[in-house]
Amino acid sequence: MSDPYGTFHHALNKLPGEDPSAPPQTEWLNMGYWKNTSVFPEACQGTYVPRPSELSGITSLPAHHQRSRERIASMRLRNPGIIEPNLYLGDAVYRLGREDHPLSPNNADMFDTILALDCAYHFHTRRDFLRQSLSHLAPGGRIALADICFTTSWRSMNFGTKVLLTILNVIPKENIVSLAEYEADMRDMGYVDVKLEDISEDVFPGFVRFLKSRGWGWWIFGKVMSAFSGRCQFVVVSGCAGA
Repeated sequence: MSDPYGTFHHALNKLPGEDPSAPPQTEWLNMGYWKNTSVFPEACQGTYVPRPSELSGITSLPAHHQRSRERIASMRLRNPGIIEPNLYLGDAVYRLGREDHPLSPNNADMFDTILALDCAYHFHTRRDFLRQSLSHLAPGGRIALADICFTTSWRSMNFGTKVLLTILNVIPKENIVSLAEYEADMRDMGYVDVKLEDISEDVFPGFVRFLKSRGWGWWIFGKVMSAFSGRCQFVVVSGCAGA
């Protein structure tokens, strides 16, 4: 499965009245939290938190990795005091031989917080990522994911939904789980204080409306997203490492 993203999100970040030939002021790339807003950057920013004292970031996309490096360098020129994140180019899941990976068993770094925003449903696999993350959470540390799950697993899913997911080809079958399976998996791995919240109504409708307002091509994408959103749930999931 190839990565489905490039730089198309630049167009979504453009605000009305901005110079169409100039780069956008923001470069958000998630579906957004559309409660009390209809503006894409505001929906994506949501309830952001202050920058931490240390930060590691992972992307499998070379273009996004390079762009992140450029933006960090530019920010540090304007504000030399800000932290310099550790950026890793590669899969979010550790693979044998990639000992520089933040989740490598040979990496002694421990994290207070691990965040996977609108991405873990792509991972090969989400379960592997959750297991590896637990081993790198400090005692009492928390993982949080904005993620997608389904009412049933792949085996018991209806034919129409299977066809749509096969055509979209962005979610491995192993990641197609129900809310109950998701929670049980995390508890079985050893996570405690596992919490799940369905926020579909504050994500999908606003995102679809926004896409359909952006022109014909985006309108088609919005129709696809509308069909997809009727078959899944957008959830916030979190769990802690034992103290």
